[in-house]
Amino acid sequence: MTTSNWGGKRAGAGRKQEKTNVTRVIRVDEALIPIINDLKDRYKQGEALHSLIEVTINQTTEQQTTLYDDPTSISIVTDLQDKIRQLEAEKQISDTKLVERDEISLQLVLERDKEHLKGFCRNFW
Repeated sequence: MTTSNWGGKRAGAGRKQEKTNVTRVIRVDEALIPIINDLKDRYKQGEALHSLIEVTINQTTEQQTTLYDDPTSISIVTDLQDKIRQLEAEKQISDTKLVERDEISLQLVLERDKEHLKGFCRNFW
């Protein structure tokens, strides 16, 4: 049977692919589509990425400033930070105890196995 050069896949055949940025398809809420399209247009016009995301950074900063201006919020955050430190300390103590118990358990298992082997050897010989 002879091999034909007609049809099928051939190296170098077809339209040459354009060199473009890698893209990805994602699902977004419809409310975000105008914002995303605006960002894409501004990016295509040559605007730098860091200037495109400054809006969200500024919003975050404003939200944090508002949060830390409120004495009630400051109190809540301080209480939560104290609780987090306390829980982290308790976790560290628990982890240390767990490691100690694991070491003790390993020693007990080794001793049990050693005794088991002694009894096995006596019965075997």
